[in-house]
Amino acid sequence: MSSPAADPRRARRRPLSVLLVVAHPDDDAIFAGTLQRQAARHRWTVVCMTHADGSPRALEMRAWQTTLGTPASRVRFLGQADDPEDRRQGRCSIDADAVARGLRALRLRPSLLVTHHETGEYGHPHHRLVHRVATAAYAGVPRLLFGHGLASSDLTLACDDAKWRAIAEAYPSQASVVATFARPTETFVAQPRDEALALVTGRLLAGLAPRARSG
Repeated sequence: MSSPAADPRRARRRPLSVLLVVAHPDDDAIFAGTLQRQAARHRWTVVCMTHADGSPRALEMRAWQTTLGTPASRVRFLGQADDPEDRRQGRCSIDADAVARGLRALRLRPSLLVTHHETGEYGHPHHRLVHRVATAAYAGVPRLLFGHGLASSDLTLACDDAKWRAIAEAYPSQASVVATFARPTETFVAQPRDEALALVTGRLLAGLAPRARSG
């Protein structure tokens, strides 16, 4: 008889420590809201690069995360400025080293990293910066990258109009922006592919049968 510690079924039932790192309040909901809701039994920590805790958009993000069961202590803000001119001019005025220091200061040891793709989904320089810093900070951690805007992906989750209505209600300041992103699915790229997909299908979304596909 195997010991309880060696029981793979018990291991699969243990919650994973999942770190979601995003550039802006609402990126969490737009790109990973369905994933997070379906995997709500796990221990999520959500880190946002821009906006200070207590600001209007930070409060919206906290409200959204509350609906998913994420306690306030695991929603963190790094306080970087969200300068709209960065996207308009194709630049990034945020100090990458400061963001890296902010992540290191949290002393997190996630089992899975969920964050932006290197393309920045639609080329947003803040998204690309978060990708670079987060994947470097957690280089050995399996990851899911947002697949929005990509021709192919490794994981697809269906979402419906209720998701987009809920996001618009939680993020009233961004309701018009959220509407432009409404899609019937959330997609993700897994890296390293086999390792990350095994973790997602075997642990994160065990029993929910998400659709995985090759790119």
